[in-house]
Amino acid sequence: NGPFTIHQVFQNQKLTINFYLTKINILKKLLLLIFVVALSSCTKEFVVDVKSVPPEGGSAIPSQGTYKEGSTVTLIATPNLEYKFTGWSGDAIGSSSPIDVIVDDNKNVVANFSLVQYALTTSIKGEGSIKETIVNTGKSTDYDSGTTVQLEAVPSKGYYFTGWSGDITGDTNPSQILIDKPKNVTASFEK
Repeated sequence: NGPFTIHQVFQNQKLTINFYLTKINILKKLLLLIFVVALSSCTKEFVVDVKSVPPEGGSAIPSQGTYKEGSTVTLIATPNLEYKFTGWSGDAIGSSSPIDVIVDDNKNVVANFSLVQYALTTSIKGEGSIKETIVNTGKSTDYDSGTTVQLEAVPSKGYYFTGWSGDITGDTNPSQILIDKPKNVTASFEK
């Protein structure tokens, strides 16, 4: 394959364009084209890893996967019984479920859960007080679900304890109550 010459007359001037096409030049251009097409079709892939804290609090799906760069992954948090979903942390921030995460790098996401809390309301009839003691876990007057609270009726001077009413009945003192929903307890005292 030799050189090709094209002659064209343009305003009384002769324009000569020489094209040198060889098999090597054609092969170079073809390889360059294949490389460009292959490079443009390459897509990075990243790992999305989702953990639940605490593990017994619930689950998040998908919990792990490999996704192409630029894709969107929808994460869904589901609390277990007596737990509530409190929000996302790590590479996803927010408190709603589901949440969409755009994959632009490896992602580590945490689905956070906490125990449901219930109120324990106490009241007094007569003169005295109720002493609350947590038997296992919990806090303040709103207790985590599953907390056992010991209530002790403490009569004022000149009064005696006559019994419990509401979510505890009888006259056993002190008495324990399991917090698994909102509870109301009244301690009665007489002179």
